[in-house]
Amino acid sequence: MRTVLIGTWLMLAAGALPAGAQRARQAGDSLYDGKPLGAWVAQLADPVPQDRIRAAYAIAGIGASAEAAVPALGRLLHDELPVARYAAAWALGELGAAAVPAVPELEAALHDRVGDVRWVAAKALRKIRRASGAPVDAG
Repeated sequence: MRTVLIGTWLMLAAGALPAGAQRARQAGDSLYDGKPLGAWVAQLADPVPQDRIRAAYAIAGIGASAEAAVPALGRLLHDELPVARYAAAWALGELGAAAVPAVPELEAALHDRVGDVRWVAAKALRKIRRASGAPVDAG
């Protein structure tokens, strides 16, 4: 599990996004890999962990226009798997000011038992606060 978190962190630290994420951002639409936002939001509750994680990164690729996904991403912050919680926090950070409603859940994630989840929650809070014009004082 630690290897997966570290690998994900390294990809994100390098600024890498899945190829489709760049296309979705440039096009300004709410599709990712041909699937609409609603399908990705539904997939956040999938019983297969890899599908939940993929959905979180797909929603991140859609960007701020995916604000309808914020409640579901907030719920994913309570997933049993740290890598899913990590993906949810990272995705919320990518949504910027649209993710303001999830700030309480992200603040709670600052106390997660897994350090990588705490780190990405703090980073997401900084990004959201910066995008929304709020003071950046978290983490």
